[in-house]
Amino acid sequence: MKRIIIVLGLILLLALAACDTMGPTTQEALPTDIAGATPAAPADQATVSAPTGETGEGQTETPGANLQGVTWEWVSLLDPMGQTTAVDPTRYTVIFNPDGTANVKADCNSVTANYLTDGVNLTIQLGASTAVACPEDTQDVLFLNSLSAAESYVVEDGELFITLRSAAGTLIFRTGAGSAAGQPDQASPTLTGVTWEWVQAVTSVETIDVVDPTRYTITFNDDGTANIKADCNNVLAAYTAGSDGSMTLTMGPSTLMACPEDSQVNPFLAGLGVVGAYSFDGADLLLRNIAADGGVLRFRAGGGTAEPAPAGDILTGVVWQWVSTTTPTEEIVVADPTRYTI
Repeated sequence: MKRIIIVLGLILLLALAACDTMGPTTQEALPTDIAGATPAAPADQATVSAPTGETGEGQTETPGANLQGVTWEWVSLLDPMGQTTAVDPTRYTVIFNPDGTANVKADCNSVTANYLTDGVNLTIQLGASTAVACPEDTQDVLFLNSLSAAESYVVEDGELFITLRSAAGTLIFRTGAGSAAGQPDQASPTLTGVTWEWVQAVTSVETIDVVDPTRYTITFNDDGTANIKADCNNVLAAYTAGSDGSMTLTMGPSTLMACPEDSQVNPFLAGLGVVGAYSFDGADLLLRNIAADGGVLRFRAGGGTAEPAPAGDILTGVVWQWVSTTTPTEEIVVADPTRYTI
């Protein structure tokens, strides 16, 4: 019986094997044009990228660059009531500095300011001001109020047009004498190589006029050091000055002489200790405190070279330059006496 079952099983297996050999040896290919299918791109087909919006022309100039480095003199105001002409444009000027500050001359007073622009829109925020009584024909209030209302600007053919908010009018400025539109004044002063004499300090609460500017001076040297004369004392300092008008001033050692009762050394050194920026207003140097109340120290260029030393053996009041040293064994001759002084 078992043999019969085994034989039947073998017959069944042979039958199944025969059925497999009778089927097709290959399958039909499926159609490739099924709706919605996306055929693959040929391997050698170029890939097209979407545009990026880059022009390849490089970056544009800094917003407001055409405002800076020029002394703008106010010529007139056009408003719905008509035209108001400045009596003397040189008495009303604005200088926009690269660091976002501006020097405003409003007749007989100087005003600090900050401005913000994207190259079209313009806002001007006025800060501390001197408080000198100006002549009867002054137009300082109209000028300053108009500046505070600035909304936008455009520079065309050497003239600056500032449009005021709420269609209040347009301020028109001309390029100051000695400067070209959009370019620095040709006779711009330099920071180094000048003995700057302190003439005034302006803060949000007071204006300090210096009794004797020759007693308070600062000289910036090319090597990053500065020599400060603070009344009867001398101070050494180090500074950095950026092309954008930024500045750091670090005080160093100082003499400790007791100065006269009328000394203004305290506000002088306090102002220098918080300097964060510098700029020029005409021939004057302005050192600004940008961290606190926006105070400004104003300096004038010292008058000419130092007076020659009086005849005779006088120790004080002379800058002595080291020339040589003689010892029992050698003589040392100084290569550059101007580098070693007392």
